[in-house]
Amino acid sequence: MRTITGRIEKEDGQTVLDDIEIRLHVHEPPQGLKSWRGSFSVDVSKVFEPDDEKYRLVLADGRTGEMIITSWTLNSRYSAMPVEFVGSGPLA
Repeated sequence: MRTITGRIEKEDGQTVLDDIEIRLHVHEPPQGLKSWRGSFSVDVSKVFEPDDEKYRLVLADGRTGEMIITSWTLNSRYSAMPVEFVGSGPLA
């Protein structure tokens, strides 16, 4: 899994999270469809409550792609909320 800086936007282009460290895994089989997924952590002091909408991942290297948040856990005992996502379509 590679780590890269990026931001998360809503479908309307509004930035939700900026300058976050994203752990990204891109699966590129010799034949078939390429897939991607990853995770990031959000400081619990930031307001971020994922919902069912798609988000756009914008990476520091210029790649972008639609993503769906699959898991997030808010726990008051920790200072960061782990968030997992899967790509929905190409990451280009």
